[in-house]
Amino acid sequence: MDKELHMFLKKISTHTGIKIDATPYAEYSKPALLKQGDVFSDTTDKTTGFIFYVHGEKYVGVIDGADKTSRNYAFFIQSLIENAGSADISLGLKEYLKKIVTGDCSRLQVQKFLVKFNIPEVPSYVIVLKAGARRASDVMNVLDSYLSNSLDTAMDFGGGNVVLVKFIDSPSDIEYQSAGEFAEYLSHSLYEELGATVPMGVGAAVKNLQDITVSYGQALAALKMSEVFNSKGSVHNYKEYVLIKMLEEIPGAKLREYSGILCGDDSGEIFSDPDMLNTAEEFLNNSLNVSETSRKLFMHRNTLMYRLDKIEKATGLNIRNFSDAVTFRVIIILGKLLG
Repeated sequence: MDKELHMFLKKISTHTGIKIDATPYAEYSKPALLKQGDVFSDTTDKTTGFIFYVHGEKYVGVIDGADKTSRNYAFFIQSLIENAGSADISLGLKEYLKKIVTGDCSRLQVQKFLVKFNIPEVPSYVIVLKAGARRASDVMNVLDSYLSNSLDTAMDFGGGNVVLVKFIDSPSDIEYQSAGEFAEYLSHSLYEELGATVPMGVGAAVKNLQDITVSYGQALAALKMSEVFNSKGSVHNYKEYVLIKMLEEIPGAKLREYSGILCGDDSGEIFSDPDMLNTAEEFLNNSLNVSETSRKLFMHRNTLMYRLDKIEKATGLNIRNFSDAVTFRVIIILGKLLG
């Protein structure tokens, strides 16, 4: 344990009569309890735990008692420790926000961040851009020019990843109905400015900044799953992969049964033909829009219509209709899950 922390805990115990045990977060023996929040009760051992940070390191403190009074003491001690050794006072906005995004700040520290930088408690979400090491600084410069309000913050996370925290706090944000739409806008802007496609993962919006690490994890997961499934397009929304996560939990034998039901006897020629699959996926990714799909594939409209008709004849699915398009998407996912 940090020597300075040991002395400070001993000082608190001397003045309050409360014994405090502290353990590095990674070494805490009951990780399931940590899911309760920054302060949690262990009714089995009749103790109360609390999470705190000292010099950038994460710890779990434990005191006796599991009642309301013990929880109040825990909040009080947590506040004392973090106020006494708070290294976050000297951090700039981006360095501080980076710690919040990665989950290295307590709720108290998040509140201090909001106060220090005069940031309102508004919904926010994360976009992770896989810029690449050589292009990260250029992507950062473009983002700074296209962000719609002064709160939005782009940060270089290293490894070629740029992380944007988007705060929903201005009339201009209403123009974009969803995080996905805003990401598409950024994607087009980056392509126009840099002449390159930048893959990005989009997390869901959270109501409080203290939960922004959830959105960050979702954005990373969306990027990872887009690579696994070789997804089309540059913008990958976590919500698009919830169906995949659900299907992954179904036993393989059951997935094969569903796949057999959905796939007709003549559908093999479609699902084994990369060109036909690419055409179908591009059509689905462009909201079943024939003109937009033709433009992006550099394909004559009549050729596209011929391929869609061929898919319908082989599979019995007219993917120009929404319900059939959803079924076709599920079949594609099942195929990839089953290898």
